[in-house]
Amino acid sequence: MGMDLRLVAPAGLLLAALAAGCVDRGVVVTRDQFGDAWPLAVNSARVECEEAGAVVLRLGSRRFALNEAAANQGHPDPAEVLAEGADPSPLLSACAPQVASSS
Repeated sequence: MGMDLRLVAPAGLLLAALAAGCVDRGVVVTRDQFGDAWPLAVNSARVECEEAGAVVLRLGSRRFALNEAAANQGHPDPAEVLAEGADPSPLLSACAPQVASSS
């Protein structure tokens, strides 16, 4: 019943990257950074912070909601770009402290 350590390191990497740039243009996240915890069906994506605390996943010109604020802005659910059975929460939980601190 301990913490899944496969999620801790990737979340820490993403948090550090977000602290360096999420408020500006976001940060590219990759399968290599997350290893087995990678939740997406693609090899890389960009996580971006938008107004009102919205956190979005950008794939090319498409954006997907990673939190309720982004969904409220009309961004679609990321289900179609998730790996089968995957949970995008490692991306969201890593973004949450950055979003809170930028408010």
